[in-house]
Amino acid sequence: MALAADSVSGPRAALAYAIVALGGWISLTIVGMMLKIVPFLVWYRVYSPRAGRERVPTLMQLSSPTLEGWSYALLVGGVLLLGASVLKGDAGLIRMAGAILALGALAFAGALALILSHLRVRPRPVPPRVSLRHREDHAR
Repeated sequence: MALAADSVSGPRAALAYAIVALGGWISLTIVGMMLKIVPFLVWYRVYSPRAGRERVPTLMQLSSPTLEGWSYALLVGGVLLLGASVLKGDAGLIRMAGAILALGALAFAGALALILSHLRVRPRPVPPRVSLRHREDHAR
């Protein structure tokens, strides 16, 4: 709003806005959607054929709320610090914000790796469901 009202101007203010509003919004949207969609896709691929026939984990059990929380906190904090440090023009704070963002990216990668590790579960062969009519035909 301050940029639109022309009470704040200059390249630093515009860049800080772009970092926080666009970079933060886009990256956090992607991270949030991936942490929502990837567990579903993995569960569907690995566990859906066995659902109802044996105990399978829930979607929540595929992921780590701790890693996801750290990822979110570090990424949000890093984006906000990066925006503020660019606005101030402090190279040291920009480096610190980059380190925090890198830690957030590592936490996000760890959360995804944990979810994707379920793809290594060897699916046991699932016997086909036999209809009641098919059983009656074989019983005769």
